[in-house]
Amino acid sequence: GNKNRKDDAQHKLTRWAMDLLFDTCWDYQQRGLHKEFTTGNNDADGVYFLHWVEQKFPDRAANIRARLAQWGGNSSGVNVANIDNLGNVHPDTMWWHYDLGNVRQRPFSEIWRDLSDPLMAGLKQFPRRVSGRCGDCQHFDICNGNTRVRAQQLTGDAWAEDPGCYLDDQEIGVAPGGERLTVSPYIRLRRAS
Repeated sequence: GNKNRKDDAQHKLTRWAMDLLFDTCWDYQQRGLHKEFTTGNNDADGVYFLHWVEQKFPDRAANIRARLAQWGGNSSGVNVANIDNLGNVHPDTMWWHYDLGNVRQRPFSEIWRDLSDPLMAGLKQFPRRVSGRCGDCQHFDICNGNTRVRAQQLTGDAWAEDPGCYLDDQEIGVAPGGERLTVSPYIRLRRAS
C-alpha cells in the first residue's frame, strides 16, 4: 500500500519477490511438490514471468506468451466486479470509492452492461486507451494496461500509466529514458496529541 510507495517507485522489492516466487515454484515442481501460487493486483507479473521463461526455458516462451495473451491481463470492469455490503457495485475490489450503481435499485446485469458510465465504457473497451508507458508497451495484450485504479488514485486519470508497473523500458519494448510518472513515498502524518 501507501507505506511501500518508495519501494514501488524503485521496484526492487517487487522484482526480488517475483524472482523468489518463480524460483520457489520451479523448485517445488522439480521436487514433485504440487502447490498452487498466485500473484495479485499487478498484471505486469505476467510479462515479468514471460521474461523469466525466456531466460530459463526459451523453447517454451512462445507457448507461454500465447497463453498469457489469451488470459488477457487486467479484467476490472469486465470479468471482475465487487458488490459491497450496501449493494453498491464497483469495477473491482480496489474501486470502493467509485460506485456504478446499487443492486437494491437496479439489477446487477443492467448496472454491469451500462456503458453510459465513462469508466465502465473505458474498462470494457478493447484495447483500452491508456497513455504513457502503458500505451506504448509491447506487452499490452498480456497485462491490458495493468491496474487502472492506481493510475486514477495517483494522477486523477484512470487512463494514465500504471505507477505500479515495475518493468523497465527494455522489458516493455519502449524507447529508453522516456518520462515516467513520478511516485513519491508515502509519509504518515502523525496527529498532534
